[in-house]
Amino acid sequence: MTNNRADESILASLHDLLAKRLIEKLNDSEVDASTLNAASKFLKDNNILAHAGDDSGGLDELSSILRSFETKGQGSKGAH
Repeated sequence: MTNNRADESILASLHDLLAKRLIEKLNDSEVDASTLNAASKFLKDNNILAHAGDDSGGLDELSSILRSFETKGQGSKGAH
């Protein structure tokens, strides 16, 4: 029986290239939703987790922005 699995070094190289390409696309000022979803899935599939307060400045900033949207959304619900 033949082994159809790719060599581990080839898979590692592919993984590295994918990560680098995602970084390039994320740095683009016009990044699209599908790229953001792909990057999110890539991180999740590789068990990369971050928690607010773990010295992850970007995550803290995102959390703050999301909280401000939640606050604005709650305030406008009662106005309708």
